[in-house]
Amino acid sequence: MKRPVQGEYPDFYDTYIKLVPEGNIQNILAEQQKAIEDFIPTIPDSKVDFRYAPGKWSLKEVFGHMIDTERIMSYKLLRIARGDKTPLAGFEVNAYVENAYYSAIWLIYSKNTCR
Repeated sequence: MKRPVQGEYPDFYDTYIKLVPEGNIQNILAEQQKAIEDFIPTIPDSKVDFRYAPGKWSLKEVFGHMIDTERIMSYKLLRIARGDKTPLAGFEVNAYVENAYYSAIWLIYSKNTCR
């Protein structure tokens, strides 16, 4: 799979696309998944709710946002792959964080999957 060129995607995604290293995307994603799975168990329970400033996301919320974004992007890719020409909507990330139960997700993921 080749890296998309600017103009094939909304400018908003340019920063993110530039962060993806060169190489086989399947290998890159597998390496990233392993790195995250190895990292999560090293985070002390006392730190998962830490916020570096009022109104900023906790680690639980950051990981929850990553999970939500993967789900949304997967849905968008499905629509693109099926030739759906309907405009793709964005999503309000703060509303997702405010209305999620990331503590439950964190407990399930960190205790049962990674440790």
